Amino acid sequence: MKRYGISVVLSALLFTTAASAQNAEKSPLDVSVTTDFAWYTASAYCSGDTHYAPVTGIYDGIQARTTLSALYRIPVSIPLLPEDSMLFKDNNITFTGQFEVTPVSLMPKAAVSFFPAAFLVFSAGGMAGTGWDLAGIQGISGYDVSERTYKSLTPFRSWYLCGYANGTFMFDTAALWPGEWHHIVMVANYEIEYRIMTGTSSTVWDWQTTKGCADGWQYDQYYLIAYQMPGIISLAGISAELYGHYNAADYGDIADSYGGDFMTVEICPLVQLRLSERDSMFAMLNFKARRSFRENHSSEDEEPLLTYTGREWYFQRIALRWKHTF
Repeated sequence: MKRYGISVVLSALLFTTAASAQNAEKSPLDVSVTTDFAWYTASAYCSGDTHYAPVTGIYDGIQARTTLSALYRIPVSIPLLPEDSMLFKDNNITFTGQFEVTPVSLMPKAAVSFFPAAFLVFSAGGMAGTGWDLAGIQGISGYDVSERTYKSLTPFRSWYLCGYANGTFMFDTAALWPGEWHHIVMVANYEIEYRIMTGTSSTVWDWQTTKGCADGWQYDQYYLIAYQMPGIISLAGISAELYGHYNAADYGDIADSYGGDFMTVEICPLVQLRLSERDSMFAMLNFKARRSFRENHSSEDEEPLLTYTGREWYFQRIALRWKHTF
């Protein structure tokens, strides 16, 4: 629930496919509120090479987020493209503003997207967030090597900053094979990001309870294949997300031992429920691959000083996303 660019991809996909399915005329303004909720299960850390870590507890925390979004489309005409074609009509530039709030953070965001075709989107944007502690949960912190723990940073003096640009290919087979039961949807997204935490000298930091972060250039790949259908269950499919740092040296002195260029992988079976014309809900199961280490350990706070040896697969969470459009 931490990756804004991918949220834009899913929102664009849902709007495009829903509008296509209903043969509805797009409004230039779209105001919505999205609420995310995730229930995390516990999986004890296992040392060694690549392996699977079984679930060891039904509860390891919850996460919640609410985001208010305003989106405005400006139609554009592109010379030489056949605007009467399903693939090239409704070209537009979209401006998006968002404000995200969690129990331990807040973050405004802005983005601009260019739709030169129904199957292609180019986007760029940025965000700036800060956080605080609540009931023992750290929203923003830096890693203290000497004490092997994350220490809270000062709210509104330390900021998480991220700028990104991405390209998205989206294709719906109904564009070539018309019919309400002919929607096989495919999405491929590649995103380049630069992330930084201000107000700290720590090489490793934590943002919104995601530990093991570092300043630097990163990539995010997202892939989805799903079947869209009429009815309450309107979409069912599976997604894969792969992300990490281009340069291991972003982690400084621990780059080699920690595996600074490790690629995290998340696999998510998902379904979308169309509750009404204005309300929809996603339900997702997350399977994730995190670093595995040579040494035994029981806390994520120990990991920056351990020795990376492979990949540990585990079941991470059950997540829900409810969206209401005004």
